[in-house]
This record gives sequence, C-alpha cells and structure tokens, in this order.
Amino acid sequence: MSKAVAFVLVLTGTLSLAAIQRESIRVLSEDERRQLIENVPEVRAAKFRYSRPDVELLGATPDVLRYQVRSTLTKGAASGLINNYEVDRRTARVSRGLFMPGGDEVQSNLIALMQKQFLATMPGVPITIEIQSPNLLANIQKANAPVRYSLWGAVTGTPFNLSKVPSGVHTIDLLPDLRTGQLLSGFTLNHPVENSTPIIEAYLNDKAEIVEIYVEVAVFRNSFDDLFGQNFTDAILTIENGKWKSAIGAEVVERQAKFGNTDAFFADAPAKGICACMTGGCG
Repeated sequence: MSKAVAFVLVLTGTLSLAAIQRESIRVLSEDERRQLIENVPEVRAAKFRYSRPDVELLGATPDVLRYQVRSTLTKGAASGLINNYEVDRRTARVSRGLFMPGGDEVQSNLIALMQKQFLATMPGVPITIEIQSPNLLANIQKANAPVRYSLWGAVTGTPFNLSKVPSGVHTIDLLPDLRTGQLLSGFTLNHPVENSTPIIEAYLNDKAEIVEIYVEVAVFRNSFDDLFGQNFTDAILTIENGKWKSAIGAEVVERQAKFGNTDAFFADAPAKGICACMTGGCG
C-alpha cells in the first residue's frame, strides 16, 4: 500500500557521545548547548517552516552561554529575530532573554528529556547501528549504550571518511549558501541505481564530524521501505499516540500541529538519537 506522505527522519545518534567521558561535575559540550537552543519550541517551529533559523553565540561566562537566534528566510520583520537565550553550563537550564537571572525558563517535554539525557550517566562503548540492517528496529530497541548510526560509510559522531563509501554511492558536497538560506555544511548521499532512494543528507560540525543524517521522502513511502526495510517503516510511519514508544523502546515526545491546512506530527526520542516529522497521511 502506498499512500501520499511527506516524512522526514533525522538520525543524530545518542545526543551526547561526549557523555562517555565523565568529570566530577558534568559540563555541557558546545554541541549539546547548541542542540538545546535548536530544540526550543519556537526555534524548532521556524526550522519546520523552512525559515532557516541561525544560532549565534553572543558571549560566555564561566557559568552561562548567551545565544541569539534569527530566521534567515523571513516574512514581515526584516531582522528575523526569534529570541535571545542563555544556557547554564552545568544544569542545562535554558532561559529566554539576556542578563535575566531566574527569567523565563524554556519549558518543554523535549528540552526536559534532552537535559536528562545530557546530564545522566551513559556507560558503555558506543554501539554502531547499520541503517540498512534487516534487524534495524530490534537493534534500536535493545540498544542500552551510546548509539551511532551508519549508512554507506557515513557514521554519526565520527569524521566522514570518503574511502569507506561503497562503490555506486555518489556524494556531493553541501556548502553554506546565504543567498538561499542554507547554513549547514555536509554532503548528500545518492545511489543512482536505486531509483527510489529518498533525499539523504549528512551534516557536519566544526570538527568535520557527522552530527546528523537527514532522510526525507515525499509523495510515497516506497523509498523508505527500500532504505530502512518495511518492518521499520511500518513501525514508525504512524501518528497514533504511544506507538513510537513501543516501537523503539524509549521515551518519546509526541506532538501534533497544524501548518495552514496541513496536519503535522512530530516525534523525538533523544535516548535513541531519533526524531521525525510527518505531514499528510501514512501508508
């Protein structure tokens, strides 16, 4: 059965592989702080509206980092300002506004889950899960250590090694382009023999490590079946409350929203390093 859908799946791996090395007092890494800002509700909403929110570090003290977020593709206000934020290095508390101790703390289930994930102990050696494994869903369910995802030589949490890309898979560099609002760098992955391959992009941090594998399918779900397998696709292509939690074996923040006349469903599972957005129906 193939019913029209638009579905985005983002695989980050466990949100903080740096959590393996613990100090007596846990201090958030730069990647973790930026991820908190990028997942503030209004910033996420701007991202899903394709407004290209840009996170800029304004300054830092031993205890707090200050950020400003602007939409680079805007309608109306020319500045595109979304808000200013502060992140506590040790408590992971996120608040709106600057120089406002005890100010407007960001309250969201996703932020709370991320804070818990960042500050919790995560023992064990990272597990690498192959996206095209026939046991993909089972491997995600049983993973109880930091997770990395691997597809065609691209492995989250590690530098990209072009020599590991299998024959037949093409890569194209993605460079920041302010004109179009594309602020991320990375590369695309494409298998021209597999005509139903969805859009696949991998994004890099400033250390050239893969921080996210982004997969998008539009119109029909067939490409997800081919890439992930029908079992995995059947499990996640749903908007029923509680289905995601039972499918991947972890706490999931689920939310339904509406953009114009289009219904949307969001699911975030920080403990497994997965989030998704679906609009339209499901097959």
